[in-house]
Amino acid sequence: MMSRRSFIIWFVAFVIIQWPMMSYYPLIRSLLELLAWMFFWALTFSSLFGIIWAGLICCQDVPNVWNYLFNEDKWLNMYSHGVGKPDFSFERMFWLHDVLPVVLAFVIILHLYLCARRCKDAGLSVWWILVPLYNPFVLMFKKGIG
Repeated sequence: MMSRRSFIIWFVAFVIIQWPMMSYYPLIRSLLELLAWMFFWALTFSSLFGIIWAGLICCQDVPNVWNYLFNEDKWLNMYSHGVGKPDFSFERMFWLHDVLPVVLAFVIILHLYLCARRCKDAGLSVWWILVPLYNPFVLMFKKGIG
């Protein structure tokens, strides 16, 4: 059972999980901007866009992880353009550009699953998780049916 309290705790954790992706954007200059962007993307990923984004990331970056592990020449050809730039390393490219998005995609899928559980516990149709701004706000404030 997913209570309102546990869903709110999960949503706060989901917002915090956005930090690794947001901290690499050079346009974010303050902590307040960082928090605002983390909250914005958590809201955005809590809808149909989250499903689409997770699917696109899995289609693009899972093969890159596969190439890194089993077809190194193909992976090196994709990232060799950065050789010679300051602060460049292949390991950093792998973790930041391939692994981190895949992990975030799985977290988005987990988030949408927990939203669906919360919908069922609140007596709502699971399809409401696809509606932006309905999910997560209504799920945080609607009482359960049991």
